[in-house]
Amino acid sequence: MTAAQFIQAAAVIASGGTYEIKQWATYLIFLAVLTFTTGANVWGNRILGRWNDAALYWSVLAVIVIGIILLATSDKNNARFVFANFQNETGWPDGLAWILGLLQSALSLIGFDAVLHMTEEMPTPAIDAPRAMMYAIAVGGVT
Repeated sequence: MTAAQFIQAAAVIASGGTYEIKQWATYLIFLAVLTFTTGANVWGNRILGRWNDAALYWSVLAVIVIGIILLATSDKNNARFVFANFQNETGWPDGLAWILGLLQSALSLIGFDAVLHMTEEMPTPAIDAPRAMMYAIAVGGVT
């Protein structure tokens, strides 16, 4: 359902706010996404590995492109503002807001946990699991 809502939200943004979200349209988009993904898993098993690789490259490319665009178009601040200034506009206490700010960076570094759940399905887990864990940490750290 989230994918259908995301597609509907993208349609609103792309139309400049003229597109109106309807519940029945969201449900039909949900059915289309469900049908497509089910078909891809049932009949497209041969290409799922390549599809997964393409998704990885697409994600890394998107991080690079978005990073470049944000750096090129955003207002610049000096280093003191970036690294020494703390503005808490969340309504939470300062300490809790700071800890919550660390949460996203911590989550990006624990992608190796997924590897542990997949070791039973790896052909050579003694070699592949540590390698995949290191790749997950490296990609998470860079992104």
